[in-house]
Amino acid sequence: SQPSAASETVPLGDGVLLALYGHPLSGDDRRVVYAFAAQVRAAREQRVLRRQASAALAMSEADRLRTAILRAVSHDLRTPLAS
Repeated sequence: SQPSAASETVPLGDGVLLALYGHPLSGDDRRVVYAFAAQVRAAREQRVLRRQASAALAMSEADRLRTAILRAVSHDLRTPLAS
């Protein structure tokens, strides 16, 4: 048998939908579901932001190391060789 169509969908962000099956929701139940959806959206956004912060931190560290190496090489090239 075919699954029945969702009676309602609630967007969770990034094209993700929460599909609700069964009887229609009352006003109070609908508010609870939408509050839950808002929490899920916030959690998903926090996860994305954590990943972006981690990537930015890694790039910052790589940039710091690159700058340190360039300074060291530059210093060595400017320092005359002792004869």
